[in-house]
Formats: sequence, structure tokens, C-alpha cells
Amino acid sequence: MEKSVVYNLIKDEQERLIREIGKVENAIDELPKGSIKIYKERYLYLVQRDKELSRAKTVYYGTLDAFKELEDKIALRKAYEAIRRDLKERLKEMNAYLKAGDRFYKNKTKKEDKEEKDEK
Repeated sequence: MEKSVVYNLIKDEQERLIREIGKVENAIDELPKGSIKIYKERYLYLVQRDKELSRAKTVYYGTLDAFKELEDKIALRKAYEAIRRDLKERLKEMNAYLKAGDRFYKNKTKKEDKEEKDEK
């Protein structure tokens, strides 16, 4: 049995979401992670947390001028992470719809096969 137009549209949306998540993850990987900490109102540090050791380490320090661009990149990374969360949530929905559609077509096919056997 051929699947419906709606099923095919959902399948296309699923594939598009997977491509978009890949693009967003590539953009996230290119941006710095961490947060900026200020020490004695004069020194700024980029701090990254090491998950395994659960402690922060200083990656870079400098003056306010040097950190303006870095601060913008960190904000952009956080925005991309929020977009990625939304895309993954939508992908979960599409997967659920496709799974329900697969069950529907599987049951419908079984009924059609049974009817064909009954006709013979």
C-alpha cells in the first residue's frame, strides 16, 4: 500500500530537521563555550567547566576591549543551543507521528492481506 501525502510530508520534515540540527551543531562547535568572569573589576576571564572534574578552569584572560567580541560569540552560542533544543523537540514530534503512521499502515496492510485471502 502506498503511503499518504501527509506521511510523506512528515517524512520530508523529519529529514529537513535532521539537516538543520547538523548545521546548528556545526555552528555551535565553531563558537567558544564557557562564561566570562570579572575579577577585581579589572581582569576578565573566560571560564570553562570540565564535566569530568566538575571544576572551572581559566582559558583566557584579558581586558574589557578584548572580551566584547568574545561575549557576543558566547551569546550567539547560547542562542544556537536554544534553537537546537527547539529543533530536537520538533524532531521528536515528527518521529512520533511517523511511528504512528507506520503502525497504521502496518495494520491496514494486514487487514488488506486478510481480505485478499478471504476473497480467494
